[in-house]
Amino acid sequence: MGMESLTGRTLSGRYRLEEQIGAGGMGQVWRAIDTVLDRQVAVKIMSLDAAHPDPTAVERFAREARTTAGISHPHVVTVHDSGATDDLAYLVMELLPGPSLADEMVSGPMPVAQVEGVAREVASALGAAHSRGLVHRDIKPANIVRGDDGRWRVVDFGISRLADGPTAVTQPGLTATHMIIGTADYLAPEQALGRPVNGRTDLYALGVMLWTLLAGAPPLSGTTPVATMMRHATEDVPDIRDVRPDVPAGLAEMITALTGRNPEDRPATADAAVTLLDRTPDVSGTVASAGLAATEVIAGASAATAVLPTAGSTAPRPPVVATGPGTPRPQAAPSSRAPLTPEPDQRRWGAVILGVVAALLVIALAWNWWAKRDATTPDPADSPSASQPLEAPSLTPSTSPSPSPTPTPSPSATSPSPAQTSGAAATAVAAAADALQSAVSGAEALGAVEKPAANALNKQLSAISKAVRAEAPDDASQAMSDLRSAYDQAVSDGRIKGTGATVLDPLMGALQSAVDRWAG
Repeated sequence: MGMESLTGRTLSGRYRLEEQIGAGGMGQVWRAIDTVLDRQVAVKIMSLDAAHPDPTAVERFAREARTTAGISHPHVVTVHDSGATDDLAYLVMELLPGPSLADEMVSGPMPVAQVEGVAREVASALGAAHSRGLVHRDIKPANIVRGDDGRWRVVDFGISRLADGPTAVTQPGLTATHMIIGTADYLAPEQALGRPVNGRTDLYALGVMLWTLLAGAPPLSGTTPVATMMRHATEDVPDIRDVRPDVPAGLAEMITALTGRNPEDRPATADAAVTLLDRTPDVSGTVASAGLAATEVIAGASAATAVLPTAGSTAPRPPVVATGPGTPRPQAAPSSRAPLTPEPDQRRWGAVILGVVAALLVIALAWNWWAKRDATTPDPADSPSASQPLEAPSLTPSTSPSPSPTPTPSPSATSPSPAQTSGAAATAVAAAADALQSAVSGAEALGAVEKPAANALNKQLSAISKAVRAEAPDDASQAMSDLRSAYDQAVSDGRIKGTGATVLDPLMGALQSAVDRWAG
């Protein structure tokens, strides 16, 4: 479905496609002309490829049309029409000039007044969706776009679903092969762990998004999507005032409440969340001028291929001192949030993912424990007052709500012996190898890894496990090198499909790190 072949095509005798303005996993977005009403519209299209049919994707696309059309709200994108031809399904929406919040963030952290306005408008939209029993499941800056009236709109209900619960309407098959759906940086812990979702799942994402708009980067990013999911499942989102002291108490309290790891700790409704914001004066009236930028669901002023800072924005972007590896945050009070305990998932691919996340958690906690036992007092130059560039936080999960400098052990403290440290490192290798072997088996069962490739990987994984039992780190290092070569070759020649590589890549990295630590 090339852009050239569709330019000028008229769908159902009414919608003439003018210019492609975006693309995503669900298809392409075009600026079009409604020839009946003589107005510009956005048309989202998906190929109905007879050679590679995907009934699940078609149903999700149709559901997006029904879902969004059923919500009449000033902060939800308006759907005008939907339909299908012999080779395309399409969804006709209002054309939003933009920018999206993702575009706004190109210029850096947003002013508090703007973020408060976003909080109110997006919460209002979510309240409308939740009142119909719908959960968006992918609230993030790219899915919040400004309309021509200056108000923000929530877009892309393509992966929304009815809230899970005892009386929920089930939708069998729509997510069976992709159990964990959403964007890792904004994924609620229950989403990351494959548990039921409801309106509070969207509220968590809203809280993380507000934190991100204020800080300029997400709070719990990891080096891979799996690592990011693990951090959301095991760490509390830090107090936004650690990085933005100018955030008023009401907004900070709202974000903290929204990002509780346990859904029961979050506000029950979007309206309840806004009441926390109302404890401070409303300064949301200041709205930056709407610039023009091409995003996935909005049109740009021209066929620009780069996203540029908003042209009309004059509000200053306050500097932010971010915390990252080597920059400890101030000590926070102990959290009262209850940890989220994962439940068993009976679905095959979901079970594989959950096992992977659990294994990675064991590895990370083991490494973190021994690292803390060996740690010394941080250098004063690394104090929170030192200005440092904005960077993603450390991957290593913490068992406390807010990481703090580890004090130098007192003379009476017992340090781990070399044998204890080596034993913990070997245990981490064994856990990482088991996690990877489980994932390989699951990916093979789903056709994401061909049997010969799976056999080659399992052979080297068995060699690593044998080396652990023999307490032979050098042998494990050699087997790891052979495993890496076999894996890279299988990815290169297509015996490991893209979906398989997406899951296996971070596990290969975790095992490599574990072996290097043990052998080193």
